Amino acid sequence: MPVRSGVSNFLANLDEPFSAVNNVVMGNGSKALDHFNRFWINSTLGLLGFIDIASAAGIEKHDKKEFGDAIGHYGVGTGPYFMVPGYGPIILREGADVVDGLYPPISFLNFWASLGKWALEGMEKRALVVSQEATLERSPDPYALTRDIYIQRQNYNAEVVSDKVDEEQEAYIDDYLDSFDE
Repeated sequence: MPVRSGVSNFLANLDEPFSAVNNVVMGNGSKALDHFNRFWINSTLGLLGFIDIASAAGIEKHDKKEFGDAIGHYGVGTGPYFMVPGYGPIILREGADVVDGLYPPISFLNFWASLGKWALEGMEKRALVVSQEATLERSPDPYALTRDIYIQRQNYNAEVVSDKVDEEQEAYIDDYLDSFDE
């Protein structure tokens, strides 16, 4: 586990600079400062990020923010949802995340290093969802469940606030709850 957590910390540290920039774009100055401080502290004192010194120093670890999250924050919709075999779910808005590759240190990676980063992140993401497979298998429609959860998570990352209420769904819920009163 120490090797896995070290690699996970290193990969997360590479994402801190673009998370800082995207938080600035979203207007989250304090989170941007946390990402910036986590990057320089972990890069210098934490052996390039393998050791998470910043958390020990009390600097909060926030979810990474990608450029797709930043534009989603300002109203760009998710676009169509795709389930890519061998990769997993993706939405069209995530295509804007290529901008994140322009910031150092990601911009310094060659093709093979980028491919290695992508593969290691994929394995880490896969390991994190193994415990949720039973819930997915019990679902009457695993595809719809995956899609809905994925889109909700993307909107949460973009800090999208939805005040819209689906009137048809609201009426259905009211009828359903009223059936218990009878």
